[in-house]
Amino acid sequence: MKKLTKTIIKKLIIYVVFALLIISLLSFKKNFHIDEMFSYGLANSNGFGVNIAPGFRYEPASSAWNDYLAVQIGERFQYNAVWKNQANDTHPPFYYAILHTICSFFPDKFSIWFAGIINIFFALAMLYFFRKTASILLHGNAFLVNIVSLAFITSTGVLSTATFLRMYIMAMFWVMLLSYLFVSAATKETRKWKFYAIIAAVAWGGGINTLLL
Repeated sequence: MKKLTKTIIKKLIIYVVFALLIISLLSFKKNFHIDEMFSYGLANSNGFGVNIAPGFRYEPASSAWNDYLAVQIGERFQYNAVWKNQANDTHPPFYYAILHTICSFFPDKFSIWFAGIINIFFALAMLYFFRKTASILLHGNAFLVNIVSLAFITSTGVLSTATFLRMYIMAMFWVMLLSYLFVSAATKETRKWKFYAIIAAVAWGGGINTLLL
């Protein structure tokens, strides 16, 4: 039992390190890219930008932004706007639907962590399938898997994507999952119908925007 616990702890360390890196970088995040603001607006508003009435005085001045970024009371869990916004845009509605759901529990509030928690979840899920793929390619060598995993989670590209409040880390997860399925199928026998069914399910998940709009 102790040996099993020790093994599990060793495997979890890399995930904890990755999560802490993302949380730390998000905590120090001071400024936002306009696309990150669009993530919240497209999930919670009825349009692509802030609606400012000419001649109207907003008090506080930030209320116009808050109306755009946050779910308003009376508009919680309303997904018609999410689908409509994405029908006029080019991104998967699944990400925005998740973000809208989280924001709906905290009406009239904005937080970096509403989108941040989505990024953390899919980043860790992506790492899981990255390690499984690496284990196959490296013939189960745990030391080498840990080395490439460490290099992966500390790379600028991965950390930048994981802390960018957009759907890209979710997209990376689907690509990584698909890559694992192909590598796994190429190295062991598998039933064709089962393989194709799983591939179809993953392709549907990754391309859910074209299937739902």
